Amino acid sequence: VGGDGIVVREADMCAGPGVHEEGSASNGRRELPYMMTESLMMEGGRRGGERQVMDERVRIHSKAEADRTKSGGENDLFDRIAADSLFGIDRATIDALARPEDYVGLSRQQTERFLQQDIDPLLAEHRAEIHERAAEARV
Repeated sequence: VGGDGIVVREADMCAGPGVHEEGSASNGRRELPYMMTESLMMEGGRRGGERQVMDERVRIHSKAEADRTKSGGENDLFDRIAADSLFGIDRATIDALARPEDYVGLSRQQTERFLQQDIDPLLAEHRAEIHERAAEARV
């Protein structure tokens, strides 16, 4: 049974890898506040905030936010930073800076290149074998 599962999975891969965009977007939204802390401290510095103080406040706010989400609450790190006068940043500014595409680097291009250069040739080379094994597993 385990071998059949592997063969079926190979057949699914042969059909083409898929991206679960909603899941990826959800993960990105959940992690974005943490990824943005450096940018928020830089913006706070431009507005007169002291770097070391803001760094400590980010640590305190992040810990409180993590405790909140572990007990089922929503991520409120942006709200905490917006409410902290040491940063001098309002929520509208944070929302304007909160562009997930600014925090993924070259991951999309690297993934596409990996799939095209490494995975697609392997799938093409073994396509017949994978289809054959998948058909055997389903019989």
